[in-house]
Amino acid sequence: MYVYDSNGTVVELGDVINAGGEGEVRAVVGEGATVAKLYREPTPERRAKIQNMVALHDKIMAVQAGVLRAVCWPRQALYADSEAAEFIGFLMRRAPVGSVAASELYRYPRAATGLSALTCVDALIALTRVLDALHHTMVNGHALVVGDLSGDNVLVAPDGSVHLIDADTFYVQRGGAHPCVACAPGVAAPELIAAAHGRTYAQMEAAGEPTFTVATDLFALAVLVFRMLGNGVHPFEGAVEPDAEGEYPLPPAVDCQVRDGRSPFTGTASGVGLFAWAVPLGHVPPLLREAYERSLFSGADGADRRVTDAQWGRLLRDYRAHLVECGHGHVFHRGFVTAAGAPACPYCAADRRVARMAQAPAA
Repeated sequence: MYVYDSNGTVVELGDVINAGGEGEVRAVVGEGATVAKLYREPTPERRAKIQNMVALHDKIMAVQAGVLRAVCWPRQALYADSEAAEFIGFLMRRAPVGSVAASELYRYPRAATGLSALTCVDALIALTRVLDALHHTMVNGHALVVGDLSGDNVLVAPDGSVHLIDADTFYVQRGGAHPCVACAPGVAAPELIAAAHGRTYAQMEAAGEPTFTVATDLFALAVLVFRMLGNGVHPFEGAVEPDAEGEYPLPPAVDCQVRDGRSPFTGTASGVGLFAWAVPLGHVPPLLREAYERSLFSGADGADRRVTDAQWGRLLRDYRAHLVECGHGHVFHRGFVTAAGAPACPYCAADRRVARMAQAPAA
């Protein structure tokens, strides 16, 4: 397949690497470090956003080169013709071979990814540096905002470095606002969900209302840290308990739980308990627990209390310095304790709860 860049240069595309709802990602023949994203619906809005992001590439490289080395940022717009009339997608950096989505790393039971628990912590530390640099990169007086900072959009390389994909969904202010208009469930902050009143984020933007900000990114970062260090459990999800008739209702939508501040970890989610593999807050080191309380459990009015990217980086570096290994190969913070206050591996405790649940007779 042959396409053209903005200079009219022919670009030969190879096999499809990945495909999704928005389009597909293809290899670029002769360019192992570059891939192409082709849209199913290359709208005028997408064309304008990509062209503005491409124009920003060199300017950002001049002041924050590290940012774009860790972000699959659009480098060149692509067209179906040499006259650049029919926009179809863009070229971007390819994440290193062997990279794994963070959502695969925090899945329970853990998949065989080849990446260690220490590498996962290193990746979180690296992510805080990337986000801190992004949030301090100003475009027309506005910080760059990720918006959809989900585990699917953070790739972790074997060396612990991270790469953000779907950069074309970032919130960018250049040549007008190019917002992020959607995100995965459980990523949006409570104040944003509450302000939406059931509307889409695109409808909010059209009405001139704020949507994704640095503060909402900080909420999403806290969710990602919580899941990476807590066996993949979302802080506002849990196991639905039976009602008075012994029936199990459908689980509540995670965004509704986030909006209303209902979490099984804080005992505020009626009818929802902790999953067997969850790590209770009582088994979390005090500094980490305080960070969760500030960033996740302070509600829609607590956005200004959230832990910043740089603060998360310092906290996680301290966390890593105090990791020990148990006899079953888990790596845990020596500050984790049992209900009796004795140091113990919380991941082994979770495995035992899951094993007991599997052995229990069916009701």
